[in-house]
Amino acid sequence: MSVQNTKISLMFFFLLVCSVNCLGDDPPRPAESDHAEKSLLEEAHAIIGAFEVPSDNESSSNESSAVSNFTWPYPIGDVVEVTTDELLKILSSDENRTHLVQFYAKWCPFSMELRPVYDAVAKAFPGLGVMAVDGAKYSNLNSRYSVHGFPRIFAINSHNYTRYLGNRTYDSLVDFVRQQTRIEPLPGVEPVFPPPGRPTPEADIYLYLASAALFGLFCYSVYTLVVTRSAKDATLKQD
Repeated sequence: MSVQNTKISLMFFFLLVCSVNCLGDDPPRPAESDHAEKSLLEEAHAIIGAFEVPSDNESSSNESSAVSNFTWPYPIGDVVEVTTDELLKILSSDENRTHLVQFYAKWCPFSMELRPVYDAVAKAFPGLGVMAVDGAKYSNLNSRYSVHGFPRIFAINSHNYTRYLGNRTYDSLVDFVRQQTRIEPLPGVEPVFPPPGRPTPEADIYLYLASAALFGLFCYSVYTLVVTRSAKDATLKQD
């Protein structure tokens, strides 16, 4: 039997009881009888109300209020750079809420390539805590979350974590967040990529450092080779 039919049957039953009590030339009833009938009707409304199902509008408003009650101590819609200690503090303060966390390294070109996509995801989900941890600088949680390379993205709460294994695209990452959190993204958000051939300033610095290290290694190898050959020539002349 459907909920609507159940409500109609209950209302019909109590109306029938009331109509039977009203038939005939009964003498006036005492106040206790009126109070009992009033209580009976109140109980009927309570029973019928238990069968009512909230409408879609009510459900959506409840979900919206749940998102609006989200207390986030950082700017909404931005990727928050945190240390591992700050990450653990956030997770422990809200045990049931899932957050999105990226472990990256500034010297990693794949991390720099993914960053515009990750920034766009933070803007698309303002009701979600989106954080980034420099796993090369703060490495004490790498083993805990099985971070053996960069970048790594996880949906994390205080009880468990799920690693993102999809492509480094905006749509794929949005689908992952939707599945893990049941939150719908804001429409019209797109990642903003830097112009082609223009790496970020952080990537420039680490690229220069890596080039300098390789050049220094090359010079040291040449110097060692020259010194070794000179020593051999001197030994041969002495003989």
